[in-house]
Amino acid sequence: MRRNWHIALLTCLCAGMLITAGCDDKHANVEATPTPQVTDNTTTIPPFGEDLINPTLTPSPDPTTGAINETTNNKPIVDKKDSYQSTKPTLMGLSLQSSRESTINKFGKPPSQFKMEDDADIINVLEYKDFSVGFNNVNKLQFIEIRSPYIDPGLNGVRLGQKAQDVFSALGKPDQNSAYVLSYKSKGTVLKFDMDIKADRIQSIKLFAGT
Repeated sequence: MRRNWHIALLTCLCAGMLITAGCDDKHANVEATPTPQVTDNTTTIPPFGEDLINPTLTPSPDPTTGAINETTNNKPIVDKKDSYQSTKPTLMGLSLQSSRESTINKFGKPPSQFKMEDDADIINVLEYKDFSVGFNNVNKLQFIEIRSPYIDPGLNGVRLGQKAQDVFSALGKPDQNSAYVLSYKSKGTVLKFDMDIKADRIQSIKLFAGT
């Protein structure tokens, strides 16, 4: 009886060893299975739009800073004979003798108009994209103001954003010369340049009636 028990025990042990060996062989076979080689066929794609840039469509740079924001095309052009002179003070080719009708004939109907109260009168303002023109109630021009560096206002090349030295070179010595303001007086007008003192650049150009 005892002998039979020993035989049964040995049989169980042998069977367990065979099963364990079989499992090890299976793991070995799995681990030995070579990893398939994957070929990378991915194509490198440039950033969106990088190869679509057409240099011929690049906007013109700012004439003073070089920044690209807006083109200078399709802007009003001041005839050289209408440019500013001390004997004939003008801005955008307009003088204080220009009428509302002649201004609209020259530049077209403005995108917007509004009324502005002055100390002694009400000013009717024609507001164009790059400049504005004001007339009093008897249709007499009161001021012209430039608001964009992308337009040539007829000052011998001087525009918004340029430096004081550019003004001196183009128009000569001013009647008033400070860190804040440069002005030229002629024929009952004042041509005024407001300056950004930190950057030494023109931030406002205006022609108006003065003594």
